[in-house]
Amino acid sequence: MQQTKRYQITKRVSLISGLTNALLAIMKLIIGSIGQSAALVADGLHSFSDLLSDGLVIIAAKAGSRGPDTDHPYGHRRIETLATIVIALLLLIIGGGIIVEMGLRLLHHETLPHPSLSVLLAALISIITNELLYRYNLSAGNKIQSKLLIANAWHNRSDAFSSLITLLTAGGAFFGVRFLDPIGAIIIAAFILRMGIKMIYESVNELIDTAADPTTVKQLQATINECEDVVSAHQIRTRMHGNNILVDGHILVSPTISVSEGHFIGDNVKNILMQSHSAVSDVTVHIDSEDDNDEQKSFHLPHRSQIITLLQQHCRHLPGIDSILELNLHYLNERISIEIVLPLGFSKTHDPITLQNDYQQAMKSVDAVDSIKLLFMP
Repeated sequence: MQQTKRYQITKRVSLISGLTNALLAIMKLIIGSIGQSAALVADGLHSFSDLLSDGLVIIAAKAGSRGPDTDHPYGHRRIETLATIVIALLLLIIGGGIIVEMGLRLLHHETLPHPSLSVLLAALISIITNELLYRYNLSAGNKIQSKLLIANAWHNRSDAFSSLITLLTAGGAFFGVRFLDPIGAIIIAAFILRMGIKMIYESVNELIDTAADPTTVKQLQATINECEDVVSAHQIRTRMHGNNILVDGHILVSPTISVSEGHFIGDNVKNILMQSHSAVSDVTVHIDSEDDNDEQKSFHLPHRSQIITLLQQHCRHLPGIDSILELNLHYLNERISIEIVLPLGFSKTHDPITLQNDYQQAMKSVDAVDSIKLLFMP
């Protein structure tokens, strides 16, 4: 989905949620104060925390909608993650403040007030409204795969639960058990704290490049293994970037194909992964000619320029050494297989098998060389 469209949906949903939360918060704070219900006042503060989060959602979504640039090659989606942490910290502050205040009230329980019937009505309205907001935000969040909107949806669900607690505890206080009202406020605050801690935990995990869940990783590996010309996939690594997944992995292909064919296979794997898994936004594929899970060490082997020098030294007396058309090197099993392409004329003036054996014998003393094969072309 285009970032601009994604932002427009986020903005519309957040504005509707923000306006509704503002009205609910004002209603609960006013009625809670007049109706003498600490639980409803706490519930109102919870609604104000959602109002703040709605504003942060719009700001963060705007910034996160910007595409990749020179300084941020993977885009700006983690701005949403940082905003989620800010929202969570606000929840912790609000929840902690409520608990301290209600604890002090319980110490002076003889002065606890008697909530009015209007408190119960306000709590009921809040339950219904916040449940509707939860479903609205969650649907939009799933549609555009926005963790920020989904997190905001759960704020609305938490408001619905806190209003339910308000209804029960304020109702108990209304019928004479007055200490239930501050206890209800403490329960609401504990729920706010729990949500804040959970959001921080998940967001921090994302910022430190936590992998996608094991089931998703297995699905990604299975998709790669099903791609044409892929022998197997291994060392599949993932990291979360906002609601997106960045993938890198190794694929094993036939050891004698060309570089361009290996590149083609890698591009095919990338395209299939991104088409099959909507959350995958970027894929890096490493092409292996052999399984490097075996920790085979080939870095000590001579490079092409060194091989050419060795051929000139050891095969300088052999026909064709100065007429090589192509030189193909295959680094396999910690040794090198060499393919030498000579002009077709040498196959007519020399026995190909004998000439190949001569080259093989000349390079026998070079431990890095496994075999030499001669090919002839016009």
